[in-house]
Amino acid sequence: MSQIISRADALGFLEYLRCSWESGNWEAQERYLSESLMLQSSHKGLLTGKEAVVSALREDTASGNHLNLVTSNYYAADNGQGAAMVSAYLYGEVSRSKEGPPSVLFGAVVRITIQPSDDGWKMTHALVSISWVEGETRYLANWKLPPGQQGWRLGDAPPVLVSELDSPWACIPDNRIEATEIEQIEEAYSRYSWGIDQNDFGQFRTCYTSDAQGEFPPLGPLSGLHSIVGSLKEFRRHWPWMQHYGVPLEITLATDGKSAEMWIGRLIPGQFKNDQGEWMYGAHYRIELSKEDGLWKFTWSEYVPGWFSASTLPCSSLRN
Repeated sequence: MSQIISRADALGFLEYLRCSWESGNWEAQERYLSESLMLQSSHKGLLTGKEAVVSALREDTASGNHLNLVTSNYYAADNGQGAAMVSAYLYGEVSRSKEGPPSVLFGAVVRITIQPSDDGWKMTHALVSISWVEGETRYLANWKLPPGQQGWRLGDAPPVLVSELDSPWACIPDNRIEATEIEQIEEAYSRYSWGIDQNDFGQFRTCYTSDAQGEFPPLGPLSGLHSIVGSLKEFRRHWPWMQHYGVPLEITLATDGKSAEMWIGRLIPGQFKNDQGEWMYGAHYRIELSKEDGLWKFTWSEYVPGWFSASTLPCSSLRN
């Protein structure tokens, strides 16, 4: 049996990709990239070979561009047979000066594949699906832009990412990575956000217990799996570009290990930090969970709009 990568090491590969893409400096991380690295993307097309992939992504920091990338919504999986995957949401800003305001904003879903070699683990495949773009797109070198708010139309190319086929949950249903209960609870939000944002309601339905309840503005209170899944599926049809960037703020695991509470801060593109450099959140979720069939599932979920910073967390104020 092949060695199983640790969750921390798997997420480290995602950070290698983020740092290299943001800085344009790939040399420091080059040892982590397979010579046959493949990029399958909606914005740059299909590229094979480390040199071709690096060259294409390096274009985004050329010609005076400054790139800022933020990742969230992590999930890591290993099949125990020589392949691991990591997925995340990515938010990007392109500025024309280091301290200047962004000229372009974009959001993406990223999934990378990692495999062992004689020289350690290597990134062998990167799938990047750009979900939305706003701003002066002329600064995006050689990008093919996403369909936009109208969604797919006749004549558009097939999507790069088909969640039912390409998500780590679909590709590696038997995840062998050892994750703590807290990490598994965090990943329940990643499973939820991926399911609704990628229109994968087969996955989305696994996020709730059959008797789940919650407050879902603007839909109002909903009760039961059928009502929650059905209502959110209909609601999502009108928002094909949505991305629920979320950061776990606090997780409390019950002493019996069978239930938990999680607070998630909602990151809003373009407004991630305030003037003091603090992380800012435009809303929060308070989620109650229980473990069922080996998965942490929501039993209660409420979404509460309202801005706060990292120093004024709502969970802290209620606790105090």
